Amino acid sequence: MMPSFSPRVLHLSTALDWRGGEQQVLLLQREWERMGISSAVVCSERSVLSQKLRQQGLAALTYPASRLSVRRLLPLVRLFQPHVLHLHDPDAHTVAVVASYLGRVRLPLILHRKVDFEVGKNGLSRWKYGYSGIRRVIAVSGAVKVVLERSGAVRAPIEVVYDAFDPERLPTGPALSRFRDSSSTPVVGTVAAFADHKDPYTFLEAAARVQAEVPKARFVWLGEGELRTATLLKAKQMGLNFEAPGFVDDVLVRMQSFTVLMYSSKAEGLGSSLIDAMALGLPIASTAAGGIAELFEPGVQALLSRPRDAEALAQNALRLLSDAELRRAIGERAGVRSRDFLPRIMAQKTLEIDWAVLEGGD
Repeated sequence: MMPSFSPRVLHLSTALDWRGGEQQVLLLQREWERMGISSAVVCSERSVLSQKLRQQGLAALTYPASRLSVRRLLPLVRLFQPHVLHLHDPDAHTVAVVASYLGRVRLPLILHRKVDFEVGKNGLSRWKYGYSGIRRVIAVSGAVKVVLERSGAVRAPIEVVYDAFDPERLPTGPALSRFRDSSSTPVVGTVAAFADHKDPYTFLEAAARVQAEVPKARFVWLGEGELRTATLLKAKQMGLNFEAPGFVDDVLVRMQSFTVLMYSSKAEGLGSSLIDAMALGLPIASTAAGGIAELFEPGVQALLSRPRDAEALAQNALRLLSDAELRRAIGERAGVRSRDFLPRIMAQKTLEIDWAVLEGGD
């Protein structure tokens, strides 16, 4: 049902670095501005997100510090006068709930949940998730929704809205490297933060098995994180042809050089890098952790294996490396599947949730 007015919306995003969640905030803001929705992103002026919003001419309200607080949030709310707040990360969640509880912000709250970690069992976590001012929770996948429901802490209705990829960032040149003949140097890559739940050590164990069969293979991990240095050291000790250049702006261009994308997560809300890989038509060998299983039909758009199973992950990567026709078929079907994850679809579904909240729907 169409609303009787157009909502004004503030998105709260507090991360300073750039990961999949921040990309989704930018995509949502861009799509809504194109749809004529009055919205803006509250973020630190020190964040990568604020820089990218400005580069694209998108609305941002920034605060000068690294951390958001109630005191910093209130003048931005008074300035923009939104009808609803979207909370895109844990710090945004905490600050908005405290501001609401203190009566300083009297607006409906919509919480976004991107990870499939269990909700904390301590009193503060349960209070935050069960707070009455939260009118909806948007889970990035059915797997995340199940985790939230199982916690018993969430009182608001939970809706599933999948992440999107950015078609405007896709490289326009040909991407033929993944169909090279066996005389070339195959590149097995991934894009993820160096974090425990991304399981870089299973990636290395799988890489060792692949390298034993394909000695010329190179392994590339694009991303930053607390485990990067330790992973590089471990890879060196294992004698792997492993590179980890850190954060790169041209990530999609670099992904085009991958013969196979090998994704090792042991816990995953959805996996926005996998959606990017599908849009590029990359052949994918991945675990089926969390929401990843919702992205693919196994064996159709990707070869899937159980989390923490380095042998199975390696065997799937080897199947793809050894069979150019299989790589082509998997990649083409993945490209077709990626059309279900366009930004306009994500933006429209999210807007419908705002309308339901503001019109008083259940």
